[in-house]
Amino acid sequence: MNPKAKKFPSKTMLPAALLLEMYFVEEYSFSNTEAILAVKESLPDPTPQDIEVGFELWDHPEQDRRIACRLFVANADHIKGRVAYDFNITLMGLFRVAEDYPAESLRKMVRYNAPALLYSAAREFIAMTTGRGGAGPLILPTVSFIEMKNAETSKELKEKSAITEAVSEKEAPKKSAKRKSKAP
Repeated sequence: MNPKAKKFPSKTMLPAALLLEMYFVEEYSFSNTEAILAVKESLPDPTPQDIEVGFELWDHPEQDRRIACRLFVANADHIKGRVAYDFNITLMGLFRVAEDYPAESLRKMVRYNAPALLYSAAREFIAMTTGRGGAGPLILPTVSFIEMKNAETSKELKEKSAITEAVSEKEAPKKSAKRKSKAP
């Protein structure tokens, strides 16, 4: 063991307030671009501004505290063709909120945490599949969904990200009605 490493006392873990019951890849594609022919070291790593992220949330029509989240992640248009891979992925996750979690804080907690959990799954899936591509694995940048919400100040972004507020409490959105918001 590293003598400089800080040791944390062992503690019993507690369950999270937001349980990811299941998730699956709804759609995924990636392709090598012309840029892959360039010297590998000269290809830029994607930044949060190079990634488009959007998501939708909606309540289960019959069960309280069950929420679905659809997450979409893709190259931003301005970087397509300048990186080794073009990609897009859509994941669907089904979540349950703990019964003892305060109802007044539920929406905010789900809005920040559900897409973050799915984004980490998308990040790993993309790294794994692009690892077989010509330029090695693509590691998406980490992003903050809290900062994404705070950055949405223009009218256009507010319309695109009317996620929880605009989605009916009792109806799931149609698949074609994806709302995209750019990550900060």
